[in-house]
Amino acid sequence: MSIELLVQSAFSAPLTEAKVEEACAATKSARPELFDAFAREIVSGFEKKKYAWSDCDAAMNALFVFAYAVSASSLPDYAYRVYIAFDGGEIREGGEAVTQKLLAEIR
Repeated sequence: MSIELLVQSAFSAPLTEAKVEEACAATKSARPELFDAFAREIVSGFEKKKYAWSDCDAAMNALFVFAYAVSASSLPDYAYRVYIAFDGGEIREGGEAVTQKLLAEIR
């Protein structure tokens, strides 16, 4: 499974061990690298308006839940900062604009 397909699957369904392992094998990546690649795909797709803010937010939530609750691991720094940018948009007035501002600070 490609990173793009993994991201798109996370728009509407939780990430599973099987999906993550399949993506790791397909991309020849360890989980931390896969998680960062996932976050890069989210940022790129969001900035190019390929993906809607709400889909990106849902996918980053799915990645966070998978990393911490399902696999009892964590997100590497970049992926965590992208998660925080979308989470910030969730909890602050301005939603998408807040996320855009926070993403700009990551670069």
